[in-house]
Amino acid sequence: ALQYIHAMGVIHRDVKPENVLLDRHEIAQLCDFGIALNPAHRATQIGDRMGTPSFMAPEQYNDPASVTPSADIFGLGATMYTGLTAKSPMSLVVGHLRQKALEILPGDVAPIIERATAPGLESRYASAEEMAMELAELS
Repeated sequence: ALQYIHAMGVIHRDVKPENVLLDRHEIAQLCDFGIALNPAHRATQIGDRMGTPSFMAPEQYNDPASVTPSADIFGLGATMYTGLTAKSPMSLVVGHLRQKALEILPGDVAPIIERATAPGLESRYASAEEMAMELAELS
């Protein structure tokens, strides 16, 4: 879903567990595009701080005007973290807590979530497609 919306120029800005639904075939569906940044419909301004703080990328919170698709990748990584640990992803953005938070993840998925939730844009996946390819290698 992120690959598709990003190709359309849309940034969801609120990827979190409550916005990922499973259909009857247990395929994840992204929902609630109410605060999405859509170049065709500017209901919100680029500089508006939008999203759920515990699932927001650092740059989305600190500088809303700089939001890119990378913020959605961060949100997806944080969502996966919560799904796997039943814990808030807030510790992923607190420097001294980050490593301990990552240590509780299953070994095979830990590097993927670590990269998806990297504090710096340059360390995250370049695209949702790149992240999906690494996830597919796990199965």
